[in-house]
Amino acid sequence: MVPLLRGTMLADMPSPRNVNALDQADRPRRRGVLLAAIIVVVTAIAYLPAVNGGFIWDDDNYVTDNVLLHDLDGLKHLWVPGYTKQYYPVVFTTFWMEYQLWELNPLGYHLVNLTGHIINALLVWAVFARLKMRGAWMIAAIFALHPVHVESVAWITERKNVLSAMFYLLAMLGYLQCDPRLGVGDRVRHVGAAVGWYASSLVLFTLALLSKSVTCSLPAALVLLMLYRRVPVTLWRMAALTPMFVLGLIMALNTARLEQHSVGAVGVDFDFSVVERCLIASKALLFYPWKMLWPGPLIFIYPRWIIDSSSAASYWSVAVVGVIAAAAVVLFVRSRRGPAVALAFYAGTILPALGFINVYPHRFSFVADHFNYLASLGIIALVVGCATLLIRSRAVRVGLAVVVLAVLSLLTWRQGSMYQNNQTLWRWTVDRNPAAWLAQNNLGLIERRAGNLEVAIDRFEAAIAAKPNHHRARANLALTLQMEGRFDEALHHMRIANEQTVVEFGRPRGHDLYRIGVLLEKLDRIDEAVGYFGRAVKADPRELDAHFRLAVLAVGQGRHADAADHFQSVLHLDPDNVTAHGFLGNHYRDVGRYRDAEAHYRMAVRVAGEVKDQFATARSLARFLATCPDDSVRNGVEAVARAEQLNALLSGQDPYTLDILAMAYAEVGRLDDAVATAQRAQQTADAMQLDELKKEIEQRLMTYRDGRPWRDE
Repeated sequence: MVPLLRGTMLADMPSPRNVNALDQADRPRRRGVLLAAIIVVVTAIAYLPAVNGGFIWDDDNYVTDNVLLHDLDGLKHLWVPGYTKQYYPVVFTTFWMEYQLWELNPLGYHLVNLTGHIINALLVWAVFARLKMRGAWMIAAIFALHPVHVESVAWITERKNVLSAMFYLLAMLGYLQCDPRLGVGDRVRHVGAAVGWYASSLVLFTLALLSKSVTCSLPAALVLLMLYRRVPVTLWRMAALTPMFVLGLIMALNTARLEQHSVGAVGVDFDFSVVERCLIASKALLFYPWKMLWPGPLIFIYPRWIIDSSSAASYWSVAVVGVIAAAAVVLFVRSRRGPAVALAFYAGTILPALGFINVYPHRFSFVADHFNYLASLGIIALVVGCATLLIRSRAVRVGLAVVVLAVLSLLTWRQGSMYQNNQTLWRWTVDRNPAAWLAQNNLGLIERRAGNLEVAIDRFEAAIAAKPNHHRARANLALTLQMEGRFDEALHHMRIANEQTVVEFGRPRGHDLYRIGVLLEKLDRIDEAVGYFGRAVKADPRELDAHFRLAVLAVGQGRHADAADHFQSVLHLDPDNVTAHGFLGNHYRDVGRYRDAEAHYRMAVRVAGEVKDQFATARSLARFLATCPDDSVRNGVEAVARAEQLNALLSGQDPYTLDILAMAYAEVGRLDDAVATAQRAQQTADAMQLDELKKEIEQRLMTYRDGRPWRDE
């Protein structure tokens, strides 16, 4: 039997030498899995506080208040320009998918952001490994754990950064695969395979642009890699990149247009000369690398720099940028291409956020951590590359890496705690930047909703002190003073807010004019109030509240025809406005347009939401059907059914409903029931001391006893 074993099982077993060879071949794979697992696990732990946060700031526009996420029609509209303020349909599509899965549970959205960020870190590792750059894993690990990226990961709206970077990196890997000389890989054996990789890269790049147009820098980054790898920038390579350049330019220009015309990056906050914009850009170019090297404090809204182009001292940042650029060029010429390429990648990627074009966040601050998400790779690669050259000892490099990553992890954990909710975010911000007027204003709104009006007033005043022309904070202060009954003070601030709006945008806002009208009405200055309500609807024909107040005031002044016109305007803007339908029903009844009156009474019943409105509209319709002078409209049978149902709901204790039920009984010829019901209504009205109603019922009782139904003439 032993010879048999030797000839079969033992003969098939690898020799010790072969085992060692297999182990050697498998070791890099196991090491890669371990290193990837470290990035995944440590990053997931570091981001636990951020993942447990809620929605913040403009997450309402993107998710919580975005009705386009609710159904298939909304999904179609997400891909049509004009339905969202920024045209990033791929991002909105991911939100749509998540809404179908877990609706408005923030945990799901945070987990997707974190997963995307971890994938991006692994893709960074793959890209730099593909380029055979030393320290590729460390670059990826720092990217994953650096606290400057918490803003992009913890802020659900910044899915734009995470998703666009993922497609960007995948597109880069695809292009490196189709141009193996650039990617330092195996040659593609078939032209068809190369074309396939190129097509995949182009599709992924398009998805990146449709997630965030800052990724338009990819073709320029590929040219930089050619220079770094000393790969000839041939005609065919540039021809291959031309579609990317064209697509990137189109999307970048479209985003710049939307920032001004849709998002609102216009006004005095963006009124800078070319020289001033260069000063802003030079300071920003130095700001981000410094935050990468010394990440503290990281603030959601940094202090907005005061730019003074008339002072020679303001140009220090331009000089520093110039010196760094010159040094990089000298090194490049002397065949030290790494620093120049890394800095060029950083500057080129962050270029859209430097202030040369208007972007809305520059209204609050010229810099923001989320601008640096993709661009930071240039700085990280430069620092890690320099460290690997300067530190020869492997043990020292490993020890330093452990310390750096541990510190970054702790800072990321701490930074993630800032994003628990809006109140935590804004308080954290003003603690580090008291002049952050946006944060002060938003804290004021939070305090006002909580009923802390005095604290809210202090917040709004702090916002105004930091930015005297902050018309929204001024308007919010006016509204809060109004809630406290301080109408004269509120009117003063509301007028200033209106003037500031005119200065900034060249025209008044309808809602500001409406607010002034409300305050004048509170002060019994009715004619002035009517004038401001009229100006409000002229400035903005869609100013619903102003139309409504004009209608109500017209009713009070007996101008029913004018009131009807304004209520029609209300219904044009708000077709389900129950008050407008009710008034128009009464108005058309009074002028003899009974069919129109019936339509509005029925619509009022249909759209009534609050219980009191449901009862009021039901009574109005039942009475109209019982007493309408037009025989073709009057419907006593339906009136009885509606009035009996309403009376049962009110347990027979409402004198108004009993009165209407009596009218309905009389209309169908049940005069004895009409008399008995009217008497109960009269007794109930007497018990409730409703003397006017009691007198009206007495008149109707006389009519029933005479054998006639009641008519509302």
